[in-house]
Amino acid sequence: MDAAVTFQSASADKEYWVIVDGIGTGVGSYQLRIDAEPEVYRVFYPAGFTGPSIREFVSLANPNPFEITYSVILRYETGDRDQTIVSNKTLGAGSRGGVTISDALNGSPVDARIAPYAIEVRAVGGPIAASMGHFDFGSTTGDAFTNVIS
Repeated sequence: MDAAVTFQSASADKEYWVIVDGIGTGVGSYQLRIDAEPEVYRVFYPAGFTGPSIREFVSLANPNPFEITYSVILRYETGDRDQTIVSNKTLGAGSRGGVTISDALNGSPVDARIAPYAIEVRAVGGPIAASMGHFDFGSTTGDAFTNVIS
């Protein structure tokens, strides 16, 4: 027998329980199927810029005990607004990764434009940590991404 339940007012802040009650002492076999969109986690860095003397690298870390999938998007201040430079890449449980946006005289391996941009990292499956390393004119700066939009 199939049973279907629909929650019209389901919320991420609520817990739902499924109780399987068998006949007599046996429960038998059953399957539980949940049709829901996975949560998307987003972190941001507001001030990226690339050029012939700049090196920029985004470090990523997956603090979860399971793999996640992530994308990295540059959001330009002028011109064509969005450029996805990494799309749906997997980052293993407890592992680190990253993407080079600009490599000074070697250019940009992801074809970033010479223009101001913000960086968004989207992760599906669990939270992601990100930080920016910026090397320019003999100076080094680094800062963590935030999940707060100003």
